[in-house]
Amino acid sequence: MIVKKHKGLTANTIKWIAIVCMVFDHIAFSLLPVYTLEYQVFRTLGKVTAPVMFYFLAEGYYHTKNANKYAWRLFIFGIISWVPSSLFLTGTPFYPYFGVILTLFLSLLALMICSSNQTILTKCIVVFFLCYISQFADWPIYGVLFALAFGLNRFNFKKQMSIYLLISVAYTLSIILPTIAANRLVIFNNLHFLGFLLPIILLSFYNGERGGERFPRINKWSFYIFYPAHLLILYFIKTYLL
Repeated sequence: MIVKKHKGLTANTIKWIAIVCMVFDHIAFSLLPVYTLEYQVFRTLGKVTAPVMFYFLAEGYYHTKNANKYAWRLFIFGIISWVPSSLFLTGTPFYPYFGVILTLFLSLLALMICSSNQTILTKCIVVFFLCYISQFADWPIYGVLFALAFGLNRFNFKKQMSIYLLISVAYTLSIILPTIAANRLVIFNNLHFLGFLLPIILLSFYNGERGGERFPRINKWSFYIFYPAHLLILYFIKTYLL
């Protein structure tokens, strides 16, 4: 059990910081030129969001009273987010890109199978399959690995962050190395990957408390509603106002 420190930041506060960072990241991705300082700063902040969300997905799995209900909620909103995510990325409504909520759903399934009594072989096969499916959503493969790193080592923060950092380095190299020979500016264009260090700092302030007790329903449903809504807003701004 995580010891509550009382001082520091609650899960709810950290999630809202992550949501704000997500908005900055998506503004940069959709509206700002790559070769600008604003783009790099906004996308650096954006690297906070996914690791934080996968961290608290793992926390939520171990605290929820009904993991199946939690999974269904993620699945339904993952499907709801399909069209907004597709429009945001490609400008077309039904491109096979489902957004990060579906990756969260797949990550939860990975945690569920790894926490079961299945054989090691079965667990590896299922996790491999879930990673493959995640290629049709945001944070493919690596989001699932983030969740497993956090969930399977939840009593050891240093180990969680060490494995997370290794996965982040692998993810960064997978983006940079294939194009570095053809584009000398690829390293500058991807300086924002240094933002992967920010979640470690932010999560170190986590005090083990959930928070948000004053408005539990708002805090429970806010991300599920806000995520597809803000993608649609950014799509319409980019398409019809710029």
